[in-house]
Amino acid sequence: MLTLENLPQDVKESLPEEAQRIHLRLASLNLEAAGVKWQPEGIRVNRKLQTTNPRIYACGESLGGYVSAALDQHEVDVALHNALFLPTQSVDYSRIPWTLFTDPVLVRIGLTEPQARKLYGEGVLVAQQSVRSLTTAQLSNNSSGFLKLIASHRGEILGAHAIAPQAQEWIGTLALAMQQRLPLKALAQLPQPSPTFAELIQQTAAQLQQQRRREWQRELLETWFNFRRSR
Repeated sequence: MLTLENLPQDVKESLPEEAQRIHLRLASLNLEAAGVKWQPEGIRVNRKLQTTNPRIYACGESLGGYVSAALDQHEVDVALHNALFLPTQSVDYSRIPWTLFTDPVLVRIGLTEPQARKLYGEGVLVAQQSVRSLTTAQLSNNSSGFLKLIASHRGEILGAHAIAPQAQEWIGTLALAMQQRLPLKALAQLPQPSPTFAELIQQTAAQLQQQRRREWQRELLETWFNFRRSR
């Protein structure tokens, strides 16, 4: 019987203990008999979560990688849909919120600023708002942290990153906005309960929307002056 103690030495040296446990569980399933290929890091799947046997799907910790309840739920939804219904779906990890329960809490969704600039060039807008601007931060004497929003010049929300109290409670608003492709303007006009840390979303989005307005006005003036010079 294969146990943690008698795993091959190369597996023990190359994988942390939790990954060794996953390896052990996968080894006990005799996946090769079903035509499912796997490696010490996890089962091989495509974007539809099909294994090398297209009639078998895999998700969650069996794939290896990061451990996240939100990530696991997304993969479960995609795998179940594709196993039972048409048309098939693909996993999209870019709009899954990530949370690290530090103090204050760290959350992230979407692209980082360097990633966004690499994909969209200089047409990327960035705004950052400090927690200390909130009334609730002053009342609770808990003013450490910030929210950073990244958007395209068209108003598409590309990413959000926050280190803030209770950030895990309101990152879902940003996740929904990105998943439903809501424009930045919708967040800037979204009323939030006050006083709460969630007000940081509306304030930062409004700051970014103001940047967009200035950018639009600048482009309009440039077009006008270019037109005047060409006459």
